[in-house]
Parts: sequence; structure tokens; C-alpha cells
Amino acid sequence: MNSYETNDYAERYLIRANVDVKATKTTTLGVNIFTRIRELNQPGATVATIYNNLYYTPNNAYPVVDPRDSLAGTLQYRDNLYGSAFNSGYRRAFDRILYSDVALRQELPFIKGLYAKGIASFNYSFGQTINRSKTFPVYSMSIGAANDTTYSQIGTAGAQANSITYNSQNRQFYMEGGLGYDWTGNQHTLHGELIYNIDRSDIGGSGDLPVLNKNILNTYSYNYADKYFGDVSVAYSYFNRLPEANQWGMFPSIGLGWKLSSENWFSSNAIDLLKIRASYGKVGNNLNIGNFTYLVDYAENGPLFYTGTSTTPTSSATIREPALVNSDLRWESSYNLNLGVDIGLLNNRLSLSADYFNNNVKDNLILRRSGASTVLGSALTVENLGELKYSGFDISADYNNGPEKKFNYSVNANVGISQSKMVFDDELPVSYSYMARTGQPVNQAFGYVADGFYNTQSDLDNAPIIEGYTPQLGDIKFKDLNNDGRIDIFDETALGNKGPRIFYGLSFMAKWSGIEFSMLWNGSQNNNVWTNVLNNLEFQTGANNSIGQASEMHLNRWTAATAATATYPRLSLGYNPNNHRASSFWLKDGSYIRLKNVELAYNLPQNWVNAIKLKGARIFINGLNLLTFTQLENMDPEVTASLLPNTRVFNCGLNLKF
Repeated sequence: MNSYETNDYAERYLIRANVDVKATKTTTLGVNIFTRIRELNQPGATVATIYNNLYYTPNNAYPVVDPRDSLAGTLQYRDNLYGSAFNSGYRRAFDRILYSDVALRQELPFIKGLYAKGIASFNYSFGQTINRSKTFPVYSMSIGAANDTTYSQIGTAGAQANSITYNSQNRQFYMEGGLGYDWTGNQHTLHGELIYNIDRSDIGGSGDLPVLNKNILNTYSYNYADKYFGDVSVAYSYFNRLPEANQWGMFPSIGLGWKLSSENWFSSNAIDLLKIRASYGKVGNNLNIGNFTYLVDYAENGPLFYTGTSTTPTSSATIREPALVNSDLRWESSYNLNLGVDIGLLNNRLSLSADYFNNNVKDNLILRRSGASTVLGSALTVENLGELKYSGFDISADYNNGPEKKFNYSVNANVGISQSKMVFDDELPVSYSYMARTGQPVNQAFGYVADGFYNTQSDLDNAPIIEGYTPQLGDIKFKDLNNDGRIDIFDETALGNKGPRIFYGLSFMAKWSGIEFSMLWNGSQNNNVWTNVLNNLEFQTGANNSIGQASEMHLNRWTAATAATATYPRLSLGYNPNNHRASSFWLKDGSYIRLKNVELAYNLPQNWVNAIKLKGARIFINGLNLLTFTQLENMDPEVTASLLPNTRVFNCGLNLKF
């Protein structure tokens, strides 16, 4: 038994304080503080490594312990899973975060409706990891010809490490100040603000130059008689990672609305609210710009050169230019159009909302492809060349039977339909139209088109040539799209569903006599998921040439006896460059419907909690990821990039209000 904890656990301590003070008749002050202290523990081998080794360790690779109760293993499988979990020491991480802000609003009495406001905030995060891991030996048992048993030690029982690593130290300072004006008179309502803010982030604590954003924001809102609405805003934004000439960008927008149901001529017993609205604006993005990539940079890791003699050579690194610079680097911009309608029915208990959006992204940062020399000797940098388009609909419906009802319930349903298009990607001319990325959805999957398996010798005799690979019976066949007798890059095409992505959700909440019930469903349609990931591939090669797991899905593999019914190609040791490569065989429909959350709670009667000097008490039980309906196997349709299994979580607890 260990004298320390090796289990994977997390402990959190949260403190929150929100204070709003009316300091004077014209002065409002708000202070908000939130802090979290978190401790994370895991085995010294790390949880990620243990999960990874689960896939690389067949069930019969070794016994947990040998007859002497020592940890068992082999030269190929040295990381005994039990030993990794309990005999590898531990790693303990600590992180602390602090969010704090102060807000002040001062009415200026010399002009009615005029006010000044300011916000100052400081956010801080710090993380460190204590490494107390250690190595452990395993023993391989062998039985000789004379039935004698010998044990070979693999690895050593190393001393426990004792080090501290500082993972991160981030600081963010934000300050905002401005003037605002509110005016109402004769059915006119006007609101305007002029705001200046500065946001500085020191990331990593390693001496890097801070990330600095500044904004000058001017907004105006107008409303006449609760019928006609208008909004105008102009943002003038600064980013210090851009060349001086392009650091500032201007982003205007305008919005208009008309509430038809407020017109005198509008009369309907069925419709309580009818409003149409439209907006158009330019939005800037600086998330993909990088760190001063417009400046010439040199790295001291170029090719080596040698001096001295042949018997005592001395090597030195050369200086190289990692990538070309782009002195005209600038903001990415998106021109966004939105058209919407809001409808209220049944005394506004039923609310309907529908929006159409059309966003055109200009100056998207991409690598130049045309006109670039292949013998330049330096890597290319990103340029503002790309153009993307996103469009679709968002529709929602909300019904509430009325808060005055003893049994109160509400239902919300929403659907989002989104499609995208690669308008311009500086794509090189293609030999065949089906190879083109331009015009396809953004992030469209490409690969070979699978066409069954090689089932007979005749299939092999008539197979196209695959450069660097000789097909075998049971391998995946691919379509030769250009009919040149070869399978190569000229046979790659767009794969999977190219239709619009559809997202939907449904929530329900009910209250009755202190009892509360809620549930949330969500899902999506037409999303493509690559399934040729580690947990779906057979016998993959790991450390020390170990051979990984096979799973239930591989039982229906191709063999001579199952050629007519097989749903998986012949099994291979390690990565198979034909069967495991990107193709339509591995691109699956990732559509799903999931019961995301269910909660049942009971609020104790108020006279009970008053008797024990409380303001409220609530008992609850809830569950997360309770049901999922999908055609995907061995994968979570929402988190397809992770090897960790989807977890079903149950919680119960008690909330007290003092």
C-alpha cells in the first residue's frame, strides 16, 4: 500500500462575492470577486498514458502478477497497467484563478440623462505540477526444457522524482471608460454611448510581449413609439500583433426593426407580437494572426557545419530564416447580414423566432499556393487571401403555460441549419473537377472512394496500380476515378454528406408544489466523422514494438470464409497504408440524438427553512449523458477527437441559501 494517493481526483474550492452599492443618489458602485483553488491528482504514469496503453495492450499480453505476486510484463509490454495505476507514484497539480472587477456609474446632473461609467478588472491564473512519479520493474516468466522457471527483470525500481513545474502564469488587465446619454420624450427614446477600453494580457509568464487590444466604440439606439427601432455602431479596434499601418481597423454595423403589432391598423386576435428586423455589419477577427509574423525572424537551429579535424570535429548550428514575412498582414473581416422575425401567440405564452444569416468572410488568412516557388528555400507565411461564406437559419419556439399556474411548465425547441462554402482558397489548378476544394463546404472531407474488398484473385489481377503498395485479398478496393489504371492523388474526391449541418435541441421544465423537473435533449444531422482513429484500428504498433488491441468490431473481418459478408478488411499488424488511409470506408454519419441532462429537485417548504434560519433549501438529483442514439461505434459523436470513453454522470446534493 502507498502512503500517498494515486487515484485520479479533483478538488475545487470556490469563493464568489458580488456587491452593488448605491453610494449616493447619483453614484452606483459594483464589486465582483471570484476565485477558485483546484487540486488535481493522478498516477505518476498519467491518466492519458494509461488510457493510451489500454489500446496498445491486448488482454492476454501478460498476467497482472506472476506466481510470486510480482508485477508481470514482457520486453514488448513493459508498462503493466496495474503498476502504472498504483506503483508509478503520483503527480499533483494546483491551479488558482482570480477574477475581479469594479464598476462605477455616475449620473451627471448638469445634463439630464448624461452619465459617465468606468470598469476596471484584473484576472489572474497560475498553475504548477508536483512530479512525484517513479519507475517500477516488471518480470517476465519463462519455463525451460527441464520445466524450470526463471524470471527476467525488465526495468528498475527508480527513486521517486521530486520536482515542481510551473505550467502557466497569466495576467489580464482590462479598463473601460466612457460617456452615455439616455433621453425619452414624446414617444421618442434615444440611447448613445462612447466607450474606450483597453485589454492587456500577459500570457505564459515567460517574458513574452503582452497581447494588447484597444477599442473605441460608439453606439446609438433609437425607438419611436415602440414601433420603429434603429441601432448604429462603429468600432475602431487596435491589435498590437499587426504591422503599424494595419493595427487599427474600423467595423461599422446598422440594425433596423419594425414592430407591426404596435401599429394602430394592426388587429389580430391570434397574434400578440409581430416584429421584423434586419442588421448588417462588418466584424473583425484577430485570433489567427499569430505573434508579430510580419517581422523578420531568425532561428539558431539551421543545418550544422563542422570545423576542426576528422578525428575531433566541432559542430556549430547555422542561423536560418524560418519563414517569409507578410508586411501587409491585416485583420480578417466578416460582413454579416441577419434577417429575423419574432412572433407572439396565445397571449405571448407561445413565442416564435426565426433568423436568416449570411456571413461573408474576407481576408481570411491562408498560405499562398499560386505563384509560389518550390525552390525558394523558406517556408511561406499566411496572407489575407481567402474567402469563406456561411449561411443558414436559426428557428426557436418557446411555450410557457403561465407562471401563475400551480403546475407551471415550459417547453423550448430550437433548430439551426448551417451551410458553408469555400469561395476562394488560392487553389492550384486541378486536373479533374472532382478534385477541387474551391466551392466545397469549409473543411470538406477528401479521400478515396471505397468500392468493396478484393475478394478474388481476379480482382487482384485487374486491380489498378497503387504506388508503393501491393494489394492482397481482403484489402479495400478504391475507385479509379480518372480511369488511368492507377490509384493516386488524382482519385481523391469530396466524401460524405455535403448537405447543410442541422443542430437541434429540446428542453422541458416543470414546477409543482416545490417539485422541479427538467430535461434537455440535443442532437445534430449531416455531420461527417472520421473513424480511422486509434480505438477503431486493430493491432496498432506502440512503444517497444508492442502490438495493440483488437475489438468486437473486428470480428466481422474479411477472411476467405467471410468474403461475402465481411464488413471490415483483413486484419493487419500496425498501420496499413491502404486499408487505414482516408477513404469513404472510414467516413461515417455522425448524426445523433442525446438525452443530455435530467434533473429532479424538491424545494423544502418555506416555513420549514424559516424555522432553521435559512432562506431556502433544495434537494436535487441529476444525470448527464444518460441516453445517446447514433450509428457511430466506439466513439462519442460530440467529442470525436478524444480516446476517452463517454461518461455517464450522476449527481445528488443539497443547496442551502443563507
